[in-house]
Amino acid sequence: MSDSSQIGLVLTGGGARGAYQAGVIRAITEITDDMGIVNPFPVLTGTSAGAINATYLSSFAEDMTIASKRLVRLWTRISTKQVYRIDLLSMAGIGLRWLLELSSGGLSPKKKARALLNTEPLMELIQRGIKFQKIQENIDKGYIHSLALTAVNYSSGNSRTFFQGGAGVEPWERLRRKGLAANITPEHIMASTAIPMLFPPIKLDGQYYGDGSLRNYTPLSPAIKLGAQKLIVVGVRRKENKLMEHMDMSPTPARILGVLLNSVLLDAIDYDYERLTRINHTLKFVHETAETPLKKVDVLMIRPSQDLGIIASEEAEHMPKTILHFIHGLGTSQEASDLISYLLFEPSYTGRLIELGQKDAMEKETDIRAFFHQ
Repeated sequence: MSDSSQIGLVLTGGGARGAYQAGVIRAITEITDDMGIVNPFPVLTGTSAGAINATYLSSFAEDMTIASKRLVRLWTRISTKQVYRIDLLSMAGIGLRWLLELSSGGLSPKKKARALLNTEPLMELIQRGIKFQKIQENIDKGYIHSLALTAVNYSSGNSRTFFQGGAGVEPWERLRRKGLAANITPEHIMASTAIPMLFPPIKLDGQYYGDGSLRNYTPLSPAIKLGAQKLIVVGVRRKENKLMEHMDMSPTPARILGVLLNSVLLDAIDYDYERLTRINHTLKFVHETAETPLKKVDVLMIRPSQDLGIIASEEAEHMPKTILHFIHGLGTSQEASDLISYLLFEPSYTGRLIELGQKDAMEKETDIRAFFHQ
């Protein structure tokens, strides 16, 4: 059996869609446990919702099978009020600040309305649920090699990957992106998950950061920089896009916002995966003696077999009334399906995504076993 020490797990963004990743990871750990593999992916990288999952796994990495069960339980029990404030007073206050600042014409010197939602509950959930002190312990004991989270620096507009562990890995710098050594904290996760306009930016070392999917043109790169020679990538969007009915009608704000979120949070992983598979294909035709900076990196992509937006629209009635009322002001549940899919942190929805993730991964069991045997 091959050593899995060079395998990296890459988890993308997607808000509540992160529950799908939990289902996939649970299935993979069942398969690898049966194969006798204790640490299936010692290099873990995450962006946005994937940052939560990657860090959670890292903090319980002494037994990845148990860690995956705990992660599934977390997503099964989560509720919207544990992620952002949904009370009418809180939302009305934010809305009023936005209205006053937009109508002030620049007369107000301080701008306080930085997002539409208050994510203090998410910070409390992360602080309570993740054992950050265990991350370095698990690295030192060899349970994992490294953890990396990505966020965007709003001052420079560049991507920043914060990594912990990775013995022998030096900070790196490329065009519009840097890798920086750090002890991962709740603030790093909050920064990586700060969906533009929806969740507030987070201050780190005196500068503000937002969702790591922004400007993250090469989401597969951090895992490779940390030494991974093979990658398991868990996406949260099916390969084919759905077609909306009445496409000849003018798009609503809900539909436009959904497309924008998809392009910001999900497009990069597909482009980078396509680029990597093209490089791997090209290297087949390069002679072994030829000098090239390129290297082959095996990659296994697991993505939803169903449209998560459609599932979200089917479960939209379970969304808190205050949020649903706001969304219906932008368009119908069908038109807002993608938007809802990012914000619907309710068991009726996340439970279905977990089941789908487990099913999709199990249908790839042969591929997964072969991937770990290579």
